[in-house]
Amino acid sequence: MEPEAQVIGYMMKCPGCKGFHYIPTAKPNSIGARWNFDGNMEKPTFSPSIHQLPGNGVKRCHFHIIAGQIQYCTDSEHALAGQTVPMIDDEMADE
Repeated sequence: MEPEAQVIGYMMKCPGCKGFHYIPTAKPNSIGARWNFDGNMEKPTFSPSIHQLPGNGVKRCHFHIIAGQIQYCTDSEHALAGQTVPMIDDEMADE
């Protein structure tokens, strides 16, 4: 019997900035950060917030994922700033 693969994080396609965000949950990222995940794949909650800083042609994207809802912070630099939208099933995949 082969051991189960450990999920080290999740990748999501963001409807706000149209880019991809990686959310490490088991192994910290390059700056030592990792996020808590409640394990609910249908209506996930991650904490703390996900914050992509601007630079290299990428706009700021800052949001919370709570119970399957993406709550964009007002400092996001796209059309969904300040809004809450539901996650779509194909927006998240495990890594």
